[in-house]
Amino acid sequence: MLPATMQDLKSAMRRTQEFAATASSGGTYIKMDKGGQWSVGADNDEVEATSEWAINPAAFFTGYAAFDAQGQKHGEQTSTLTEPPVSAASLPNVPAPWKPLIGTTVKCLKGEDKGLAAIVSQSSMNGMKSLGNVLNEVMKKIDANDENCVPVVTLGHSKYRHTKYGMIYSADFTIVRWISATEAPAEEVKALEEVEEVEVIEAEPVEEPAPTTRRRRRVTA
Repeated sequence: MLPATMQDLKSAMRRTQEFAATASSGGTYIKMDKGGQWSVGADNDEVEATSEWAINPAAFFTGYAAFDAQGQKHGEQTSTLTEPPVSAASLPNVPAPWKPLIGTTVKCLKGEDKGLAAIVSQSSMNGMKSLGNVLNEVMKKIDANDENCVPVVTLGHSKYRHTKYGMIYSADFTIVRWISATEAPAEEVKALEEVEEVEVIEAEPVEEPAPTTRRRRRVTA
């Protein structure tokens, strides 16, 4: 019999329907720019390369998103892992191509953005592969009844040179440690259960990196 925490996890994976709707919502964005730099907010404040983000193993979703050449979203349809997958044949006609995506929710545990909740969504081939690899590792933990099945990752990038677009950067998620609901501090447990309407999106490839602003110093009381 699985430990209580693992039973809770499997129950949570059957109660993630709301994440599909949340994935299409607006809000504060975390995005990786054309030069491979992660940033947050309308001012493109830089995300620390050493920041660490806990991935909610109960919140993975898949689906399709439609972005035009200018990066404007014309539609998104997703389903959680406990729901039937979105059918490509059922997608409506929009003025942009539909691309498959995979996503989940994250919470910053270390760095200047500590406490920030977000939705991570990837539609590039390499970005999907990297996030999919994280999901594969999560499933191995669950299959082994390992309570330490919550991956904590850093947000990085991989790159390759395209003959037309120049250097192309893709999101890369590196697992640096694993935590469990029973061992994590209370605020980390809550972080994995409560997610704000925040999304990660990808930029269209171009040859020159887009500039980001330096992070503003955050004032605390």
